Amino acid sequence: MAAIKGFLCYTGFMADLFRPISNLRQEDAVYFGSYICALGELSGKSGWKNNIPAGFVLSKEVYEQFIEHNNLKNKLKTLLARVDIHNHRLLEKTGRAAGRLFLKGSFSDAMKLALEQEYKNFNFSNALIRSFAVAPELEVSFLRKRFFGVTSLNSFFVNLKLAMAAHFDAETITTVLSKGYDYRSLPLAFALQETIRGDVSGEASVQDASTMVIRSRMGFRDTAQISETDTIYLPGLKKGLAAVIKRDISSPAKNFIVSEKEIISLGKLLLPLVEELKTFRVTWVFEKSSGHWWLLGAERLPVKLPSALKTYSLKKTGHVLTSGLAVGEAIAVGSVVIASTLEKALSSRPGSILAVRKTDSRFDPALARSRAVVTGEENADSHTAQFCRERGIPLIIGVKKPEYYLKEGQLVTVSCAEGLRGKIYPGALPFTAESFDGSAVKTKTNCNLRLTDSISAETMARLPVGGIGFLAEEQLYAKYVGIHPLALTEQKKLPRKLREAVRLFAGREKPAAKATRLLAEELARAAVAFQGREVVFRLSAATSDEYATLTGGLLFESTEKNPLVGKRGVSRFIDPAFEAAFRLTTEAVKLVREGWGLTNVSVLIPFCRTIEEGRQILALLGKHGLKRGENGLKIYVMCEIPANALLAKEFIKLFDGFSVGLQHLTELTFGLDAGVFSLRANREEDRAIKKLLKEVIQVAHKEGKTVGICDTTAG
Repeated sequence: MAAIKGFLCYTGFMADLFRPISNLRQEDAVYFGSYICALGELSGKSGWKNNIPAGFVLSKEVYEQFIEHNNLKNKLKTLLARVDIHNHRLLEKTGRAAGRLFLKGSFSDAMKLALEQEYKNFNFSNALIRSFAVAPELEVSFLRKRFFGVTSLNSFFVNLKLAMAAHFDAETITTVLSKGYDYRSLPLAFALQETIRGDVSGEASVQDASTMVIRSRMGFRDTAQISETDTIYLPGLKKGLAAVIKRDISSPAKNFIVSEKEIISLGKLLLPLVEELKTFRVTWVFEKSSGHWWLLGAERLPVKLPSALKTYSLKKTGHVLTSGLAVGEAIAVGSVVIASTLEKALSSRPGSILAVRKTDSRFDPALARSRAVVTGEENADSHTAQFCRERGIPLIIGVKKPEYYLKEGQLVTVSCAEGLRGKIYPGALPFTAESFDGSAVKTKTNCNLRLTDSISAETMARLPVGGIGFLAEEQLYAKYVGIHPLALTEQKKLPRKLREAVRLFAGREKPAAKATRLLAEELARAAVAFQGREVVFRLSAATSDEYATLTGGLLFESTEKNPLVGKRGVSRFIDPAFEAAFRLTTEAVKLVREGWGLTNVSVLIPFCRTIEEGRQILALLGKHGLKRGENGLKIYVMCEIPANALLAKEFIKLFDGFSVGLQHLTELTFGLDAGVFSLRANREEDRAIKKLLKEVIQVAHKEGKTVGICDTTAG
């Protein structure tokens, strides 16, 4: 056996042992791994050459020949034969024993000489070793680890053996086996790269044509928790827009660690990769002082295909043990595992209901085999939420101390199929699960959805519908902002405690700007889910008593004897005293349409009593940058007052169509109390309502404009 620069003559064939990263191509993945080969492809392109740290890669042959030279194959086989992923203590003991075999081993003289020569060629002052699994059948490489502090030839060999030994720690063994791979036949490749300095690190991933998700953490260590998640709308970015449509902070500090401008600069850097790979994940590090992005690895992700809509329903309910925010719409039954430690989580059996306060990537094997998860985290974009959402695992978040409500081994039913609140019931409750393929259904009439929350938009988009015909602003605002808009724009009028509440809400942002951003993010969530289909945003129809329930609302709302027919809709919007508050809404719509490029959003005006009010609201919207017809903007009006139907010919000339609010139209036609259902029952079928509907429909059709019925009583 003789060493040749970069190669090793071994058992009769020539094996390529090392390769500079810049020389790697995707066809080399069988020896070096797809993760680092994708990076090599990037480094060969002029646009990314300066974004990839210099270095070289050791092929899987180095790892396999080390095992053979030290006669480790049978020893490892004997050790790993007793592995049980449910026995964490045994896993740790086995892992330590296997690791010691590598640390005590040595490189052959020929291998050592070849490695020395390659190391000296790069002359690193400070480097790190990165390891990753290599297998031809893997679409996505995993088991990536990093070892810092390579400052000399001796430390290079020490860290290389440490990297091999780390392949056998308890966490890694569990990950490999839970993915269904034969642990003993999964080799490693290693990269030695120049150590770079960075203030922030993270990942950027694209799994569909709509969005790029960027996750950021402070520092350069993998152990640091993801503290910020940003979503870029790709079609908007391609048009040159700063289309960061969602910003979420999960760190206790509640401060963004990467600015919107910096996020956009990364998005632009990776845009050519979107065109080339379509779906991918990139690991990055960012130097804030220089504004420089380093790309450390890239991999192609499997294409995320839309699945058939599956609907779950409980046949009966019972006593609720505890509840929280539901992620997903599924139901699961299983035995509770109170995972107070990582060890306990990793030793859980498949099909468990995992109760855990918080997770990170180390918990992934346990999460993957759980039927459902209950967590104390409140962030709907946390690691736990993202993991469960992507895999369809029902999750309930916001259960602070699950051990107070649940017992170890207790059989429970976890239901995320009852709206926004997920519930946990004792015992195994019967339920049904039905699959529905919306693509196979064709409807004669264009059907649109009425949504009260954008969180279900992605699921509902799989239905055979034309779009969203009614997305209510007041419900989004109450849930995601919750503070009276005038309390955000007129803080000087607030008492001290209320000013403090507004300050806490705003963080480092201006209160009004944050409210606008949050409202825009939820509108954008629906618009992205229904990309290519219309999303009609119905402006707030909240009454004075509903506004009064918002934080600070009592300071700004007067008591009305009959708020249902009081200051609401257009009469509120055009009131000069409310204009600053109304601007929060118009800025949100403008940001979504003009700032982010989601022009499938239309506007629906509620409670417009007169023709003059119609003219005034259109003028006010135009003043705020929302002019009907500009950039394809459609503005509809609710037909929910008899005056709208009686003057339909005049209203239709101002707007792009009608949306009939059947419930309000019925109540106001017959003078009914909205709270007394017995008086209202079947009134929608009365001749008076039918006559009004006929007039509205005929007028709209004659003008070639849209008309629809949108209400809880429709159909």
